Amino acid sequence: MNYNNFETYFSQARTNRYYLACALNPKKAQKLYLHNQKLAQAFHPLLITTEIWVRNAISEAMRIHFSDRNWIINQRIGFMTKLSNNYILNEVNKAENKLRRLRIAVTSDKIIAEQTFGFWVTLLDSNHAPFIGGCTLHAFPHRSTTIQRHGLHTILKEVSGFRNRINHGEPICFTGNRIDTSKATNVFDHLKNISFWINPVLQPYLLRLENGMITRQIATINAI
Repeated sequence: MNYNNFETYFSQARTNRYYLACALNPKKAQKLYLHNQKLAQAFHPLLITTEIWVRNAISEAMRIHFSDRNWIINQRIGFMTKLSNNYILNEVNKAENKLRRLRIAVTSDKIIAEQTFGFWVTLLDSNHAPFIGGCTLHAFPHRSTTIQRHGLHTILKEVSGFRNRINHGEPICFTGNRIDTSKATNVFDHLKNISFWINPVLQPYLLRLENGMITRQIATINAI
């Protein structure tokens, strides 16, 4: 694709950042854009898989804490009403309304499956500790003792934000207008750690899924 078409169909507002980062070299700008997309592609299955593991681990920890398989439904009149904002309660109600609108049977499993990564990250917020104790920490039994609620919340929030950037087609290869893959490297490290903290047997699966793709794309981007 010539650069005029690249700029036209991806928009100058989007491509200009790549053009500037590549010292106004149109070929390098297109190459950087392509490999940014390939890096995002390599991350996508790892982020989806980690989200599933986090969701199931936290949900199970909440189930044990409340001794209730249907905690996500029944706690709408429990701890969810005591939180400083209505985000958790609203997300559960929104999921139920969606299921009813689609005429799908409302079950705890269905409502759990509807929740976003951000929902599960929010449950680690320190403001919720007075109402659910440390139960969400039990979802990560193999973490270092130096990683407590605030650290976990910060790491998961960073992963969630990175995931959102990818889902919205935003670049993951910059700091400002400078090529920089350190954020991607950090998130990859976080994903490996999170899998280990939930259960060490998960980490090898994550690494097989990655299969060197992230490492190769990062190396390619850094060489541009």
